Amino acid sequence: MLNVMIVEDDVMYRYALKTVINWEQYGFTIMDEAINGKDAINKLGANKPDILITDISMPELNGISLIKYVKENYPDIKILVLSSYDDYKFVRDALLLGALDYILKYELEKEKLVNLLDNIKKDIEKERHTKVTIKENQLINDIITGNEIRDIKERLKEIKKGFYPGVVMNVKFKELASSKEQDNNLLFHNILDGKESKYILGIIETKCCILLDIRDVKSEFKIHTYLQELSKYIIEELNKNNISNCQIGISDIFNDINRYQVYFKQAVISLEYSFYEKNKKVFFYSNDLIANKNQKLDILLNHLKENTISGDIDKVRKAINNIFGFICKYKLSKRELKKVLLDLYIMYNNISKELQQENNDKLGVMEVLLNDQINDVRILEEKYLHSYGKLCRTVQNKQYSMGIQRIVNYIEKNYTSSNLTVDKIAHIHDITPNYLSLIFKKETGVKITDYINNLKIKEAKRLLRSSNKKVYEIAYDVGFNNVTYFCTIFKRKCGLTVKEYMSQDRKMTI
Repeated sequence: MLNVMIVEDDVMYRYALKTVINWEQYGFTIMDEAINGKDAINKLGANKPDILITDISMPELNGISLIKYVKENYPDIKILVLSSYDDYKFVRDALLLGALDYILKYELEKEKLVNLLDNIKKDIEKERHTKVTIKENQLINDIITGNEIRDIKERLKEIKKGFYPGVVMNVKFKELASSKEQDNNLLFHNILDGKESKYILGIIETKCCILLDIRDVKSEFKIHTYLQELSKYIIEELNKNNISNCQIGISDIFNDINRYQVYFKQAVISLEYSFYEKNKKVFFYSNDLIANKNQKLDILLNHLKENTISGDIDKVRKAINNIFGFICKYKLSKRELKKVLLDLYIMYNNISKELQQENNDKLGVMEVLLNDQINDVRILEEKYLHSYGKLCRTVQNKQYSMGIQRIVNYIEKNYTSSNLTVDKIAHIHDITPNYLSLIFKKETGVKITDYINNLKIKEAKRLLRSSNKKVYEIAYDVGFNNVTYFCTIFKRKCGLTVKEYMSQDRKMTI
């Protein structure tokens, strides 16, 4: 209801104006009456109407002075002027001061009065809508752009909206029918008002963000059905207004008004699932599903890594098939898909380096990721199958498996360290000492301790031949803390004592 104040010194005419129409039937309430301008000003302090209907010729303070005062102090109040035939000059002044229209007292008709009031009512509603829309857009803009949102409760009160359990809907479209932001806001408001929805909305470029109140929808199943039906209705209405290619992403249900931005991101991410279903229009986000997906994906990636390192091409093919089957089954968002492709690329690149094999991005993945050219998951799967298959063949052609080769490389770099032990090597390579000893002997045919000591003794022999160092110095240089133990190992490996070896070497030199 809009509140009306009537200012008229003629008691009979005031009565006639009050009774000519059923005010409440048309959305108005006569909240107060005044007998002249002065009386009206006194009453305005306590009760501010939406519409002021005032006579012009009145004692003490006339209508012109009243209009001037109201426009200076209460510019939002709409003014309708009552006039007589001989008040033309005053009517013109009143209109210039800001009155919207006038009524000739002696031609007061129900239909004309209703039309005038209806036009004023539309003006008021449009202004209020514009003010609310501006504040809604400011809030939505902060949500979309990630700006810090302060005093969220106060801002919601300003736009006369509560804070409630709800969802964020992100409506995406290629272009709007109108280039005017106000027209587009009005269109979306009219569409949602048609469903009597409780909402806040704002449009930024080709996105419409809607905060939707769902507190009256009681069960989870009903919520899902309601959102599906509402989304279908929104898309149909937009199509009627020549806005096509619309898709809607919907967040999880929120209860915390301070986390609107998190839920908007969910709505955005949910739209990325459209990569798998080009014809689908509505997409729901599920946080629980995503957390579960990440755990499963990590397991699949580890399987691929392990099987590639071991050179098992059949298991590698199966692992890649499982990863891409998982991608399609769970409909990873484009962002999630990019991350998986990048993880696969990094893994491929790291294994290539360990095999001393040039990469040069044979997968072509970086170009795909940088240029956002992800169009067909199966084509990408074929690329990975081919390239990881080549890695497996490279591993198979190596003397040792990648795992053992990595351990051999480590030993060859560190065998002169006195701290090098089987336990330390196992710890660094994330396996148990017993398992390390087992697989090392299986692949190399040599115990790991013997392999380390062979390298130490080989280096010791070189130093004995080419340097003037004392035996104890050489023992320490090749990683033995105890000279006696060094001499024992030396004789075991060479069949000669250190002294015998040095004597033999001199004889051969002479």
